[in-house]
Amino acid sequence: MNLTAEEMALLLGGVGLLLTGVGLFYGARQLRLSRSIARAESYLHLDELLLQHKDVYLKLYPDPQGVWGDRTTGPSRVEEWGEVVIYMGLFERIKVLADLGVIDLHVIKRLYAYRVQDIVNNKPIYQKKCVEQAKYWVDFIELCKALDIKPQKPWEGLGAQQSS
Repeated sequence: MNLTAEEMALLLGGVGLLLTGVGLFYGARQLRLSRSIARAESYLHLDELLLQHKDVYLKLYPDPQGVWGDRTTGPSRVEEWGEVVIYMGLFERIKVLADLGVIDLHVIKRLYAYRVQDIVNNKPIYQKKCVEQAKYWVDFIELCKALDIKPQKPWEGLGAQQSS
């Protein structure tokens, strides 16, 4: 079978196109896999960061053993408020990462919503940060809304007294 130069060019072009398609498919698959690995690493890193705030987490633990576990006792010293601010700030960054598509909000809800709920259920923290200082905690409040988290006490809604 003798092919003309034109037929040979078409055949080689077709083979090249097929190989390009296979390469694109493989590249897209690798990209998805890399993205999944990066997300998994992000969640593991978040766990490490949250571990640095173990003291606040344990104080908020909703149990009589938690120093603020009764939900009406909260930070009383500047240092404690500072720890709470840093802990809440981490959740604000989680919201930003979710907004950027780096991490998935539904995974955040499954893994970390209980921690945000513990913060919001603490009346002194909620009152000071989510009501009185709501304009400074927009991302935290938006995270609460996105995770469908509300205080479990009959307090005013998130950001209800937020000034424009």
